[in-house]
Amino acid sequence: MKKLQAVTLVAALAPFFALADSQSGTTKAEASLDFKVTVPRVLMLQVGSASAIHLLTFDVPADKVGKGTAVAPTGGDVNNSAVTVRVMANGGDVTLNNRVIGAMKNTSVGAATTTPIEWNEISVVAGTLPVGNDSSYTNAAIPHPAFNASSNGLGTPVTLAATAGVVRIEGSWTFAYANTKTHAAGVYGESAGNGRVVYTATTP
Repeated sequence: MKKLQAVTLVAALAPFFALADSQSGTTKAEASLDFKVTVPRVLMLQVGSASAIHLLTFDVPADKVGKGTAVAPTGGDVNNSAVTVRVMANGGDVTLNNRVIGAMKNTSVGAATTTPIEWNEISVVAGTLPVGNDSSYTNAAIPHPAFNASSNGLGTPVTLAATAGVVRIEGSWTFAYANTKTHAAGVYGESAGNGRVVYTATTP
């Protein structure tokens, strides 16, 4: 009978013996837990507003054509003449670059006989945002990767250094058309005329 009672007692205590960590005592008892947090790798690049591809339009005044007076665009999301740039990554340094597929062609009648607008005729000034849209980002000038010298292909990459493995920065890019050459009348660029720039962000 006593043997049966002992077996019954052991069986009743078995769930307690199976705990990961437990201790009993008369004046002190301790138990431990191990924690594990998995943070996914994230990479985000925003140029302009988060919901649209912006069209920057440079309208050259008739009395200024080819005279070297820089022309500011309209159509940006920052004061109408610049665009927001925002980068967030948690995988180390970020390499930022752009790609073009050729000089901007005249999409008007007779475009085949006109001289295209090369990408070196577009300048970019990096600056801060007038008002930071997200206080969790550092508001600072983000260098713009120079356009391809031949107006075809990848530009010159720039590196955004990570702090403790994280890049979280926002700023603005202000573009201008140099207007130093006299081009034939017409509309140059847009997506049909090689006017689209594709920006990329990569991490190791």
